[in-house]
Amino acid sequence: MAEKKPVNPDALIQELGIEGLCRTAEEYYSSMTCTKGVRAKPFAEFEHTPVSLVKLGLLLEGLKLGKSMKVLDFGAGTCWLSRALWQMGIKPIAMDPSETALKIGKEQFKGAVCANGGGYDPEFMVFDGRRIELEDESVDRITCFDSFHHVPNPEEILAEFSRVLSKNGLIGFCEPGPGHHKSHHSQFEMREKRVLEKDVHPDRLFEHARALGFTGFFAKPYLSTHGEVSFSGYKRLLKYKYFPPFSGLARVWRLFYPPLAYNPVFFFEKGKAIHDSRSEKGLSFALGELPAQLEYKSGEEYELSVNLKNTGSARWLTHNWVDVGIVKLGAHLFDQKGNCLDWDWLRIDLPHDLEPGGEVGLTCRMIFSEPGDFVVQLDLVSENICWFGDKTGYHPSVRVHVA
Repeated sequence: MAEKKPVNPDALIQELGIEGLCRTAEEYYSSMTCTKGVRAKPFAEFEHTPVSLVKLGLLLEGLKLGKSMKVLDFGAGTCWLSRALWQMGIKPIAMDPSETALKIGKEQFKGAVCANGGGYDPEFMVFDGRRIELEDESVDRITCFDSFHHVPNPEEILAEFSRVLSKNGLIGFCEPGPGHHKSHHSQFEMREKRVLEKDVHPDRLFEHARALGFTGFFAKPYLSTHGEVSFSGYKRLLKYKYFPPFSGLARVWRLFYPPLAYNPVFFFEKGKAIHDSRSEKGLSFALGELPAQLEYKSGEEYELSVNLKNTGSARWLTHNWVDVGIVKLGAHLFDQKGNCLDWDWLRIDLPHDLEPGGEVGLTCRMIFSEPGDFVVQLDLVSENICWFGDKTGYHPSVRVHVA
């Protein structure tokens, strides 16, 4: 039998065009007689599941996610990643050129449990291959998990990503690298299914992204899932904590290089992408010196000026599309014996978002309706996320005598 001529991805693009490739993407799913495999992702195949889960963990960590974030799952397919994001308390927007795939994906949400609060309604959008039908700067994050290598017009889509992604947003990619289109599976998909399989070169892609205003690039390295360490090798590695032998480093590098080069997890930043107050990570604060004791009269309003500093690594937000992750100064009211009289005694809005290291002055206006001796414990709250003090153990307080 004569050997078949390899399919060139560029020739397939030239033949079908963007609209034609969107059509073959739909036919890929609509022609399936059994959908169990695509509905079982990412657990459908013994061969691919381990590395998919490793990449998924790196993607979720690198995206610096937070509850209520709006995340565009680009090329969502049957929406397994969208469902996972939804279960984490995120609002996913699943986008794919295949309407059939999205219909299958909608079914995936039935019976799923959101254990992190939220439960924000997912959105499903059919993609026409060119324009993302979302408003400017309307999503916090974008994910491309084994989807961008199907895109025939990457520069055009990157421009759309730049438009819909908010300031300080992130795009996370899990994509096959150089040589992908030559694999047996890729050639089969292009020849028989007429589905595009391109190589993704992160460095070249970022040059286009940088011209669109993206400012940062980073990758998440990982070791090949095929690597193993024997018991004796394990003990040797632990022995050389700081200065491993060169032979050991060389073996690690052989496990390290292939995923980084040929199956990378990488990210583009639009601005300064850091954790924010929609998650618990990096939340801490300090107050300026407080008076040891205050003397007030009942029924009268008093003011206490405080200086507040963001000592953590996360950005504090003062607005969101839902009441989640908004940082406010709060106070708990106790009696002198430590009994809580009012846990939500006080809430004070911050005037603006606060970056790590930033400071802001606030005025606490307090009224005590009855005389007595009290303790006012000041704390910050990220609404529907956490009280800062519960995570840091920092509980500044002031004693108040009310006549």
